[in-house]
Amino acid sequence: MKKGCLIVFITFFIIFFIILVVATIFAFKNADSLGATPSSKIAKSLDISGDNAEIVLDIFKEIGIDEKVKIEHDELLDNAHFEGEKGYRLNTNDVSSLILYMNVDETVYLIKYVDNVLYENGNVVSKLNEFILTLNEKSILQNRSQKAIKTILKAPSTAKFPNINEWRFGKQDGVITIQSYVESQNSFSAMIRSDFQIKIQNEEVISLILDGQEYIK
Repeated sequence: MKKGCLIVFITFFIIFFIILVVATIFAFKNADSLGATPSSKIAKSLDISGDNAEIVLDIFKEIGIDEKVKIEHDELLDNAHFEGEKGYRLNTNDVSSLILYMNVDETVYLIKYVDNVLYENGNVVSKLNEFILTLNEKSILQNRSQKAIKTILKAPSTAKFPNINEWRFGKQDGVITIQSYVESQNSFSAMIRSDFQIKIQNEEVISLILDGQEYIK
């Protein structure tokens, strides 16, 4: 084999080998996401059988937990109610304060969101959407709130609102509470910051407070 051809062959072989190694590493790191079903991921995370994982998945769906939920075992939660119990923290795109307790027989004992019981001893007590808002819902409420606030500002065109990370959203007994602030010009063209709170029930604004003044009663 000529020297030139040999160099080309060796170069090709090296490139092929590198591609093969990279592809193998990628496949290994993403093994859980390539072809793995939600129930199989749950089975692996909770170390339970596939059949029991299907039951857990059905419970998640019933109370409103995303099937793509991330499950992490927390030893500090183990044996919280009885010996042999295991505790897990659940995280979704919309909420991270979920706790799951599993019985020794691989069944769900309790699921909580903060201090709110969602599921206990085979029964759905409440659903997650009674207490939280999704990111999409928050975005819609943010836009709606900004429009409502602009209607009572002296210079609405100068209004500057913070990003969604500086907004607070709450939901209780069907009432959504939204809190944030806006910077805008006052009557003297000076930029000032004003805090506001808006409450919505049944898609209607039932309260709007800006700098302590109630505009809707």
